[in-house]
Amino acid sequence: MLDTVHYRCRRPLTDDIVSKLEKGGGAYRGDGWYIRIAPSLDRFDKPVKTLYCQGPFGIIARGHYTMIELVQVPSLPGLLFGTNGKLIRTPQDLTAAFVSVNAMLDEISIPARPLIEYIRADLVLHFRCNVQQYIAAHRHARHPFVRNETHDYDGSGLSLRGQKVIINFYDKALQMGNPPGDVLRLEIQLHKPKLGEVFGEEEGHGLSHIDFWAAYTNYRRLVFMFGAKPVAVKVNFNLLIAECEAVGFHMSNGLTVMENYKATNDHKTFLDRRRQIKGLIPTVANINWEELLPLHSLPEDLPEIDQ
Repeated sequence: MLDTVHYRCRRPLTDDIVSKLEKGGGAYRGDGWYIRIAPSLDRFDKPVKTLYCQGPFGIIARGHYTMIELVQVPSLPGLLFGTNGKLIRTPQDLTAAFVSVNAMLDEISIPARPLIEYIRADLVLHFRCNVQQYIAAHRHARHPFVRNETHDYDGSGLSLRGQKVIINFYDKALQMGNPPGDVLRLEIQLHKPKLGEVFGEEEGHGLSHIDFWAAYTNYRRLVFMFGAKPVAVKVNFNLLIAECEAVGFHMSNGLTVMENYKATNDHKTFLDRRRQIKGLIPTVANINWEELLPLHSLPEDLPEIDQ
C-alpha cells in the first residue's frame, strides 16, 4: 500500500560516528553504511549537506553537518522483503518496515525527534489484468489534481505529472527487467502540501502519522476521481472512438484515432472530444474501479513479483 516515503526529523549522529567522521576526514564507511560530510558550500549560501545510505533497498538521510533532518526511504517493501515487486499488504507490514528504518537509523543516530512530518508518500497497488488494455483505456483520462498532459511511454506506461501529485500506470514485470506481464502497477505519489490535504492534516500541523487503512481509503478515493461520467453527445461517434482507444488501435499512419483527431482539429475541439469520450473508454474496456477496489478490504487478488 505504501512504498516510497520521505519525512523530516531531527536525529543527531552518535558521538561514536562523529568521532569516526573526524578521524576519517569527514567520511566513514562500515557496517553497510557510507557516511560523508560534504565540503563547505557557505560561499554559495548553502548549508553543509550530509549523506547516509545503506544497501540497495536501504535509506538515504540528509541534514546539516551532524544532524539528520530528512529521511528518504526509496522502497518500504524493498527494505522489508528485499524486492520492490512485493507490497505492504497489512498494517503489520507497515509497522515492521518502519521498525527496520528506525533500527538502521538508531545504529548511527539518536532519535531526538524521530518523525516530525511526512513530505512525500507513494500509495501503490498491483492489479492482474491486460496491462496494455488498461493503459490504453486511461490514455485520455484526466485527474482533477493534475493539469498537465498525460505522458505515454510507447504504450508501456502512462504518467500524469502535476506539481504535487504524480500518477503512474505501468507494467511492473517490464519495469523490473522481466518480459511484459499481466501485473499493472498504479502508483500515486503525493507531495507536501497536497499529501496533508488528502490525509486531512490540520492546518499548520505537519502530517506525522499515516494509518494503513486511511492510506487505502485515500488511494481508493483518488483512483475513483478518474471515473468521469460519459457525455451523451454524438454518442455513436464517441463510442466508436472509445472502442478504438480502449484496444489501442492504430491507423495506417501509425497514430491512434485521437492522435489523428488532435492533429486535424483545433485544440479546443480536441479537448471537447476528449472530454466526451474519457468516461466511455474504461467502460468499453470493462474497467470498473469500484469493483476492483472494495470498500472495507484490499482486493483479494494482489499479485506480486518476486524478481
